[in-house]
Amino acid sequence: MIHTDGVWDAKPYILQDYGYTGGTDQQFYVRTSDGSSKVRADVFGNVNYGIMMASFGVGDKEAIMASNIGDDASGQIDSFDDSAISLGYQMADKYPGGVPLGAYQDMILSEFGNKG
Repeated sequence: MIHTDGVWDAKPYILQDYGYTGGTDQQFYVRTSDGSSKVRADVFGNVNYGIMMASFGVGDKEAIMASNIGDDASGQIDSFDDSAISLGYQMADKYPGGVPLGAYQDMILSEFGNKG
């Protein structure tokens, strides 16, 4: 369920909502409404996964290890994904009652805007 293109993978839904069909690196990014910044589409799902796992009491190392089990057959670990999961844990720690939307956006743009 929580694997690339699985039911809980946010990336296909985000790409569909933005009208992207995949195929090029350019289409793998979501732009801010003013066009000044872009964020890899997979960041959001990985951050949300980190927040969710933190709320379940799962340690960050265990959550990252579990996320890497589902990586593609190449066996390569995407450290970018791991960083996004870690940011989710930071958000959950900083905002235990729930992450305000503005803080969510700011933290993602600060950490991942125009990177990847």
